[in-house]
Amino acid sequence: EVRLTDLDGRPVRIDDFRGRPLWINFWATWCPPCQQETPDLRAAYEANRASGLVVLAISIQEAEPTVRDYATRYGLTYDIALDTNGAVMATYGVFGLPTHYFVDRDGVIRDRYFGPLSREQMEERIRLIAGP
Repeated sequence: EVRLTDLDGRPVRIDDFRGRPLWINFWATWCPPCQQETPDLRAAYEANRASGLVVLAISIQEAEPTVRDYATRYGLTYDIALDTNGAVMATYGVFGLPTHYFVDRDGVIRDRYFGPLSREQMEERIRLIAGP
């Protein structure tokens, strides 16, 4: 079974976000393109959270203290989960970081993007999943 935990060790299930637009971001603190897009990702989330958008940032094979320090340093307020053994990454066919999945309210993956996104690209994809 594929398991994710939040920074406090509580289980995170992707199904728990059903009914809300969900942006899954596979990333790592050591990944330069991930670091580069963090401020835009944070801004896009903050601008769209009132519409119900969920950002689930899944850190790949990193220790909780490392990820927590990064989240604190960048002031991240979206959901962060740990994929400590890389099983979720493998399930989603992720082969590079960052990788983004955009899932609509019905749980349908509407888009997938490999590599860093510009703020404009983020907003386009949020509209795709957050629409009526």
